[in-house]
Amino acid sequence: MSPQHLEEGVCADPSSLSNVLPPTASDLRGAVCVVFAGGTFRPSADALRKFPPVLVCKSRVKCIIEWLVSNNEWYSKNGITFSAENLAALVNGEEDTGVLQGVEITHLRDSDESVDASDGSDWSAITADLVTETVAYIDGDRSERSRRAMKATALAHALDHKRFLVSRTGSELMNDNLPAFLTAVFPHLNPWGIGGFNHPARRPEQHISFQRQLKNLLRQVDSPFAQDPSFPFVCWNILQKRAASENVAFSIPSARCHSLVSDIHEAESFITSLAEKLERDPRAKVETVGERGALRLFRELNVICRSLPGSDGYKLCRRNEIRSLTRQLGTPAFFLTLNPHDLTNVLVAHFGGLDVSLWCQLGAYEWAVFVASHPAAAAKAFDVLIQGFIDVVIKYNNGSGLFGRCSGYYGTVEAQGRGTLHCHMLLWIDGHPNPERLRSMMMNDERFEGLLFRWLEDVIRCELPGTTIESIGDTGSSKPARAEDVPDPRLQEPPQIAMCEQSVFEDAFHEFVTRLAIQCNWHEHTPTCFKHLRPGEEPQDENCRMRIDGSVRTLSYLDPETQSILLRRHHPWINNYNDVQQKH
Repeated sequence: MSPQHLEEGVCADPSSLSNVLPPTASDLRGAVCVVFAGGTFRPSADALRKFPPVLVCKSRVKCIIEWLVSNNEWYSKNGITFSAENLAALVNGEEDTGVLQGVEITHLRDSDESVDASDGSDWSAITADLVTETVAYIDGDRSERSRRAMKATALAHALDHKRFLVSRTGSELMNDNLPAFLTAVFPHLNPWGIGGFNHPARRPEQHISFQRQLKNLLRQVDSPFAQDPSFPFVCWNILQKRAASENVAFSIPSARCHSLVSDIHEAESFITSLAEKLERDPRAKVETVGERGALRLFRELNVICRSLPGSDGYKLCRRNEIRSLTRQLGTPAFFLTLNPHDLTNVLVAHFGGLDVSLWCQLGAYEWAVFVASHPAAAAKAFDVLIQGFIDVVIKYNNGSGLFGRCSGYYGTVEAQGRGTLHCHMLLWIDGHPNPERLRSMMMNDERFEGLLFRWLEDVIRCELPGTTIESIGDTGSSKPARAEDVPDPRLQEPPQIAMCEQSVFEDAFHEFVTRLAIQCNWHEHTPTCFKHLRPGEEPQDENCRMRIDGSVRTLSYLDPETQSILLRRHHPWINNYNDVQQKH
C-alpha cells in the first residue's frame, strides 16, 4: 500500500469496486507482488503450490462469486455479475489451477551473483521503493523520530533475501460508512451481507454504534473476526480516524484571527521548505528568518484534540487527572510497571481456545504465531491480570493489600513496538507522607529511617532471594543460560502454601522466585537503554537509562546531596521487582 495511505496506521484497502467479478487482467496488473528472495532460487510450479495465495483455482473463484451474487444482497443490489471470460483471461494455462495474471514474481539476486547481460530487469528500480513510510510491526520500542532507521532496517531485511510483500494502491479509498463496507472488504467474514455496520434495516431505536458492534464481533466465542489478521487493525484505524475528525480543533488568539491567515499565506514557501527539511532530518536546526517565522506561526496555531488517544491534548488531560488525584490524596507512594509476558501466558491459550497442556509444549515461534493470530485473546488475558492485580494484590478499597491500604491508583496502558501491552501505574497508600515531611522524619528519627528502609527492601527487591554481597563474586553481565531440561518458570504454577508445610513452602518459593527473576529480571542492555543519549554520550553501562550499570550497594541510605532514597542492591544486573507480583 502506498505510503500516503499508511500515515495514520492500517488503512482499509483502497480500491475501485467493479460491477463485474472477477475484474479484468488490466485492473489487476501489479495489484499483487510476491517476492521470492535468496540465492539462485527460481520459483517453480511445485514451489508455488506451497504458497496458496499465489495460485488461483478457477472453479473455486467461480463458485464463490456466483454464491455472493446469489445470496448477498449488497452484491445483487449493485448489479454485480460474474464474467467467465475475465476469469479465463486472469489465470495462466488451461488447467483449473494456475498463476494469477496480476501476480508479479520477482527475485532478488545475491550481491555476488553474476548478472546476465540479456536480462533486461532493472534491479535498482525494483528495490528502490520497497519500504513504506511506516510499518505495522517492528522489533523493539521505536518512535516516530527513528522512522528513517526503521526504513533502513526494512530495506536491509529485503536485500538480505528475507521474505516480504509489496502491496500496491488502487484508485480511491473505500467509504467505511457504507452498509456494504464489511461484506465488500471482508466477504469471508460476512458472506451473507446481513451483519454489517450501519445496516439500513435497523430502526433508529435499534442503532448500534460502530465501536459497540465491533466489540461484540471481537468478543464472540471462537470469533472469526478476532482471528482475522487484518480486521481488528483496519477497524481500529477507522475508529482513530473518526476520533481525529470529531475531536480536532484549532485554537488561536482572538486578536490574531484575521492577521494569522494572511501571515500563513505569506509564509507558505517557508512552511513547505521547513517541512521538507524536517522530513529529511527531524533534528535539523532552524536557521533562516523565514523558517523561524514559520515555527512562530505553528506555536500560535494550537491543535486541540482532547479525546484522541495519543494526542498531546489527550496526554494533557491525563496529567491533569493525576494532578487532581495528587491534590486530593497526596503524593503517590509507588510508581510501578506491569508488563505481563504474553508469549508464555496460559490465559492467552485459555481465551484462544487452546488446551493449556498443549500450550506449554509449544516453542517461542509457535507462541508468537498464536498470539499474533489471536490478538483479542492476548488483550483479554492482559485485562484479567491487571484487574487481578488491582483486586487481589493491592486490594483497592478492600482492606490492606501487599503495599498497605491503597486509597487510590491511576494506570495507563501502552503498547510496545511489537504490540504487547504493559501498564504504568501510580499507587496512593494511606499514611504515606509527602516527600518533604518524609525526608524530615528520616533525618530526625533513625529508628523511623531503619523501619522505612526495611519495609522498602521487603517490597522492592534488587537481588535474588538469599543473595549477599559476599555471595555475588564476579558476576558477568550475560544472563545465565537455562538448561534444556529445566522448565521455563513462566509456564509453571508457583508453589502453593496450602499444599505444603511452611518451611517447605518458603524454600520452594525462594527457589521459584530465583529462577523467575533470572529469566525475567536479569537486565541486558538493548538499544532502548540508550535511546535518550545526549550528543557525545556513549552507549555504556553508566549511561543506561534503566540505571543498571553493574554496580552494587551494600546498604540502603539517604543520599546527603539529593536526599534521594538509594535502595540496597546486592546484585549488579537484577532489575527491581516484587516477589509476590513477579509471577504476574
